Amino acid sequence: MLKRFKKRDIEGGQFTFGERIMLGRIVEAYTKEPCSDIELVKQVIEVLHDQQISDEGAAMLSGYTQKVLEAFLQWTRREAQECAVPQDNEAKQAGVDRLAEEIGDMGAVVDLAERFGWSFERVYKMPYLDVFTIWKVDAARAKFQKRLSEVLKRKRNKK
Repeated sequence: MLKRFKKRDIEGGQFTFGERIMLGRIVEAYTKEPCSDIELVKQVIEVLHDQQISDEGAAMLSGYTQKVLEAFLQWTRREAQECAVPQDNEAKQAGVDRLAEEIGDMGAVVDLAERFGWSFERVYKMPYLDVFTIWKVDAARAKFQKRLSEVLKRKRNKK
């Protein structure tokens, strides 16, 4: 039987950072080895609503789940556009791409917990929009620091 639950506005950012991580894992796994649509719906409902549902219930919620996944992908695109900082050649040579692969999505949880003195659980349960905002501010600061460094370098070279 399908218990009633309130549908979540993922497009509006109504999910936690932990749910963002879990949805990312679902999408990544599905990309590597697709499962049935019913199984995909069940996984998404379990992450967002902490419910196990029947195949029939999953079939009834496929439209909702499609909207959830589209909104999730929209957020990941926004992360890539608004929160990413272009890496310089030295960082690339040092393997910044491998670092992201090595620490994975939990690296962000560890980073935020250490930076702010919070528990991992608190970070995991944070509203996603709060994390997105932190990342966006971090990216803006990093871009500013890079521009400032370049201005100061040009100024030194003129002397």
